[in-house]
Amino acid sequence: MGRKGLFLSVAGLLGGYTALVAKLVNKELRQMKAFTEEETISREVEAGRYNKAAYDALRKEEFSVLSGEGKIYGTHYVGDPDSRHVMVISHGVAVNKYNSIKYMNVFLALGFNVVLYDQRRHGLSDGKSITYGYQERHDLARVIQWTKERYDYDLKLGVHGESMGAATALLYAGTVEDGADFYIADCPYSDFAEQVAYRLKVQFHLPRQVFLPAAELFVRKLDGYRFRDVSPIHSVANIEKPVLFISSLPDSYIPVQMTKDLYAKKQSGYKQLHLFEKGDHAMSLADNKQDYEQVVKQFLQEINIKAQPVG
Repeated sequence: MGRKGLFLSVAGLLGGYTALVAKLVNKELRQMKAFTEEETISREVEAGRYNKAAYDALRKEEFSVLSGEGKIYGTHYVGDPDSRHVMVISHGVAVNKYNSIKYMNVFLALGFNVVLYDQRRHGLSDGKSITYGYQERHDLARVIQWTKERYDYDLKLGVHGESMGAATALLYAGTVEDGADFYIADCPYSDFAEQVAYRLKVQFHLPRQVFLPAAELFVRKLDGYRFRDVSPIHSVANIEKPVLFISSLPDSYIPVQMTKDLYAKKQSGYKQLHLFEKGDHAMSLADNKQDYEQVVKQFLQEINIKAQPVG
């Protein structure tokens, strides 16, 4: 093979590699296809976690807040007009606020009102790409600000997050403001680069050395952040308010060790860790409903949050 042929071969390999990286970054990270509201509701109905009559009977208030890429849309659910206890719930990747109804029902029964919202580029909310907590933490800050203003700052506020939503909550509390009274982080990743590397190995059988540096270059160029900017393990030590860390031991999507590491890294303020024996990723509540509810109740008792339970 001559020098020209070698050059063309190398150029072809680099071009193919670049195309593969770009395709994976866009399809599997930046613009992952999300479930529609109808698809999510159908799934929750089938699983017995969505009761349309009960949902329709709730008093609701739609709202929106501005983000850097348009608007973030949400709904304020009022179970008790006199309650000053409010939960903001942040969903995971590829779903929408209707995926959070199962958690909402837990807190409504405990006397909380609830705010659900669609993360950017999910549900009704605007956004060109998913940034896994980098921009989402600021969206959460705006939702929390709206909630505080809605209650004239006379409230006890909690934040519950699932998966990416849990990482978002920890990044918000550790890098933007520790602005809630407590947090519940259900199956978060501790470091985005490590999570991407783990999924590359499990899902695509690709070594991190081959893909991760190029993927980060694409993300940095297109969305303006580095993977290390999305690292709850480096910000959780800044959180002083109480945190309940939850995961399931069989979680096959985000290693349970990440939750253990986050728990260990939080140095100040109250913390609690609970690992369920059953349940794959984001299924701790679904597969351990009574135990999950009891863990939440005990956590609230420990931190002296006393809402008025319904019934």
